Amino acid sequence: MLIWGFWFDDELVDDLPANSPLQAPAIASLLRMLDVGRGTGAAGAQLEAAFSSVLDGLGAELSAGQFARWCLEMRLWFTSLLLQNRLRATDTVPGVETYKTVRRYTVCSYAPIVLLDASWGSGVDWDDYYQPDLVSLRSRASNVTAWQNDIFSFFSEQRHPGNFWNLPTVYMAHGCTAEEAIRKTAGDAALEVEAFIRHAARAEPSLPAAQRMHIRSLRSWMRGCYDWSHEATGRYVGWRVEA
Repeated sequence: MLIWGFWFDDELVDDLPANSPLQAPAIASLLRMLDVGRGTGAAGAQLEAAFSSVLDGLGAELSAGQFARWCLEMRLWFTSLLLQNRLRATDTVPGVETYKTVRRYTVCSYAPIVLLDASWGSGVDWDDYYQPDLVSLRSRASNVTAWQNDIFSFFSEQRHPGNFWNLPTVYMAHGCTAEEAIRKTAGDAALEVEAFIRHAARAEPSLPAAQRMHIRSLRSWMRGCYDWSHEATGRYVGWRVEA
């Protein structure tokens, strides 16, 4: 899924101008595949064939509930990219909180977290997934992933067409220098980590096993994304080794 996601993101999100007529029909086609199993071809034959293979593979491995939850989170990711495109298409600088809200979904944390749950065999059901503590912790985990990714991709995203916002560039547009913006973004991520740790420590003792396992998935997701970003030097160019 991750390989397909990067392919889709590069081809139909990052490398298209904000006013491209290609993105909305492509995303609608992928949404249709989630709904009825067939696209329109607007995302391209190869991309849709590969997505069909992903759907078939996950459908065979996951329980019905896990697969439905993954599909739900993929729909949320796809539609959030259309909202991101609206931010890119205007000359108006997005507010910090507006950007942060959109980015929480465009970073695509939630669908992979469903797969992490399944890998543990954790048996997280719908009531577990929407337990208020887990909803809050999941949002914080997504924020941490988003803010750290925005720092790692800060230089590479300067190459993308249009107003391709990340959190440091939003802070810069509101008057920060590049160094100040990166430090503020790192500070935001650190605050989310601290809030996650406090909330999890308070909630975990009273949670059932499946819900505690979901928190394990959230920790693994944050740690794994951070470690992978350090290793993905071919994707995140522009940083010096010591940075």
